Amino acid sequence: MRNLSLKEISQKLPRGWQWIAAAVVAVLLRMLLPAAVIEEYYYGAIFKGIRWLFDYTAGRLPFPAVYLLTLTLLIMLVRFFLRLRRERGSFGRKVGRFLWSATVFTAGAVFFFLVLWGYNYGRISVEEKLNFDPQPLTYEELQAEFARTTEELIAARAAVPGATDSVLSPAYFPENAEDLIRADLTEWLRKHRYPTPGRVRGRLLHPQGILLSISTAGVYLPWVGEGHIDAGMYPIQWPFVTAHEMSHAYGFTDEGTCNFIAYLALRDSENAFFRYSAVLGYWVYLASGTARYDYDAYQEFYQTLPLGIRNDRKYIRAYADRFPDLMPRLRDAFYNQYLKTQGIEEGIKNYSRVIMLVRAWRKRKQEAE
Repeated sequence: MRNLSLKEISQKLPRGWQWIAAAVVAVLLRMLLPAAVIEEYYYGAIFKGIRWLFDYTAGRLPFPAVYLLTLTLLIMLVRFFLRLRRERGSFGRKVGRFLWSATVFTAGAVFFFLVLWGYNYGRISVEEKLNFDPQPLTYEELQAEFARTTEELIAARAAVPGATDSVLSPAYFPENAEDLIRADLTEWLRKHRYPTPGRVRGRLLHPQGILLSISTAGVYLPWVGEGHIDAGMYPIQWPFVTAHEMSHAYGFTDEGTCNFIAYLALRDSENAFFRYSAVLGYWVYLASGTARYDYDAYQEFYQTLPLGIRNDRKYIRAYADRFPDLMPRLRDAFYNQYLKTQGIEEGIKNYSRVIMLVRAWRKRKQEAE
């Protein structure tokens, strides 16, 4: 009995097995490669090429590339079911074919997720690279950070030209905001010796509420290389969320880290509206943490804030409330597990990690001075 060649073995295996093998290898590499190797060779070399490829192809489209991807996937799905319907065979055989095809498709999606961006989850953390040490805050430390940031928030809104007690108008969001936000972000990254290849996009996504209905303001999709923010948010939030999603596009995966970078990058922006958006975005995390400790005390304090800030917050909430949550428990459970499988042990609580990062960063800067 002769031995089969690799080509013959390949021909005998079900169609698409290569994608499953590729996904397994990709996942194993993600688990085994040291952070220093990923930082130097993937993030420092391969990912740069991927950014240029996306930003000067799909990034040049006049609309989000995810629309084109969605249309392509829908066409493929329809064609698959039409072929499946025409095929001869039992119902059980067709179900088996569908399950196998779904497995192959999922494997391909996992492979490209990792290769196009997901390996960045294994990088050296921002605190290790920039040499500061975030630690959980005591209630007293949280109160102090909340008080300091509240003063910063009041000053930031007062600096917005023409601001009154009324909610800030969408007119404050300039037409070239994406370019301006990108410039602020890349300036901060370069200052701290992070590469900024390509020209990342932060797209407005329609229809309104498509992300807010799952309590998500924005999302970065590795398969198209673009960040997206829900067009249904009130524009006061757009700068901070856009900078957050652009940070993902530049290879940062940790949610708290992207909030941290977005806050610091826009806090020193020349655009006063951007500064206010960033400080407000960070302040909300502090307010949420403070309210969990003592809700009544927080509500009493909240009424002492300037009327303009309270009107902004009221309008932002009302705008978001237009899109009710869809299956919030299932969504949180899924995303929580996804983050944990990527090595983020705190899961969805990682978003509030920005508080530890900012406080530790500020403490280091003060000690250096």
